[in-house]
Formats: sequence, C-alpha cells, structure tokens
Amino acid sequence: MKKVLSLCGSARKGGNTDLLLREVARGAEEMGASVETIFLSDLAIKPCTGCTHCKSHEECIIQDDMPMLLDEVLHSSAVVLASPVYMGQVTGQTKIFIDRLYQLRRGDRSLKVDGSNIRGAVVATCGAPSHEHPQSALSTLRVLFRFLNQPKVLELVGTSLGPKGIVQERTGLLEEAYDLGQRLAT
Repeated sequence: MKKVLSLCGSARKGGNTDLLLREVARGAEEMGASVETIFLSDLAIKPCTGCTHCKSHEECIIQDDMPMLLDEVLHSSAVVLASPVYMGQVTGQTKIFIDRLYQLRRGDRSLKVDGSNIRGAVVATCGAPSHEHPQSALSTLRVLFRFLNQPKVLELVGTSLGPKGIVQERTGLLEEAYDLGQRLAT
C-alpha cells in the first residue's frame, strides 16, 4: 500500500491550508493509499545552528523531533508539503523544517539519500489575489524535493484565501486538491 505523508506548515487547524490537505488526503485514500498528516507546529524542531556536524556525520547533532520526521519522509511513497504564505514566504515552522534539511547533504554537497522514488507536491495558500505573491514560497517549499533528488513536483496554489475556511467557497480549488491526492497515490 502506498503511503502519502502530508506535512502542514500552518498552525491553524481547520484553516485553508489544512482544508486543502484534507482534500489531498481524501483523493489519495480513495486511490487506496494510507495518509498521515503531521502539523509541523505540533513537533519540537529546533533551528539549524550551522555547526556542520552533519557534514562529517550521518546525523544532525540536535536532539529533537527532526529524525522521526525525516524517517517518515523517507519511508513514504509520496510527500506533500504545504504552507500558507506569510509576508511573502513560508511560515516560520516550515522554514525551520526546510533549514534542517541541510543535514541531507554531505560536505562535498552530494546528497546522503536518494528519494527520487518519492512523489512530491507543494501547496501554498495566500490572502493576496496575485499568483506572483506565492512564487517565492513555492520555490522554498520545493527545496525538500531538491534534497530528495526528486525534480518533478506537483503544485497547487490558492490565492485570495484570507479568512479561515474561505477555501470552501472557492469553485474548483478543493477539487484540484482532491485530484492532486489521486495523482500522488497512483
């Protein structure tokens, strides 16, 4: 059975990012995949200190929830990383997770893992109406998949999604999320 890991960079449960991820999960589950959703804000992930211990060792020296999270990522068939856009960028908890991916690269800049078999998707939501506004955040979200050696990443962007739950009133966006989940599970 395929496993889809859904990583939510929003602390707002029931918010637009969460609701889109629920539809991604529903689509994947209907294709027979198991889905696990993790809210990054529920984990204890400390910021990278730049100590470079990971460049000469296989693991990061920081003791927190990151090893468990990386294990979940590496044992998934597909991963979707989602974040609302705050001030033109991903949320702080999402950025801390992404910064800690530094440990997946050796000192010679080669990758420690080959996650090219892990399908990937990124989801960005923002209150701004412009599709240009979330582009920087999307680029940041894609870093996870660059460090997994997965160049093909599906994307879903929701704009004009300020108020909590407004995504439910947007024609087509929840359907796109459902379809994304189905594509990840095939």
